[in-house]
Amino acid sequence: MAGFRYYRLERCADLGDRALTDEVPDYHPCYVDLEFGDGEHRFQLKLKQIAELQTLCKAGIAEIRARLLSDNWFAEDCIEAVRLGLIGGGMEGPAAKKMIANYCDLWPLEKWHSHAMAIVLACVHGYLPPNPPPSSEDEKKT
Repeated sequence: MAGFRYYRLERCADLGDRALTDEVPDYHPCYVDLEFGDGEHRFQLKLKQIAELQTLCKAGIAEIRARLLSDNWFAEDCIEAVRLGLIGGGMEGPAAKKMIANYCDLWPLEKWHSHAMAIVLACVHGYLPPNPPPSSEDEKKT
């Protein structure tokens, strides 16, 4: 990451309160790849999609997250999070709307809820996919 420098607040007698560091922050990606409809798709809520989700759900992203984690969520919380996640993940708006329309009545709400939770939690907290299990060839090397 040549050319990028990150500021990190730390106490350093020589540099004062702000020290310039070359360390890259340990962030996790804010997207998740999930099976949906015709195959696997990337879902991500970028700032534009977060703003639209908040408007449609009449709540801030933290409240939407809290509702999804509780039993107080609305169908719109789930369906709009999935639709906007598809758009943020790179799908065109009309294609995402059509995909939602095609699968909306085929899935039980619990399935929409689990996808919405994964998408919103990746947005808020980041998502680090689990390491794949070692293959039999990898085990032979050790």
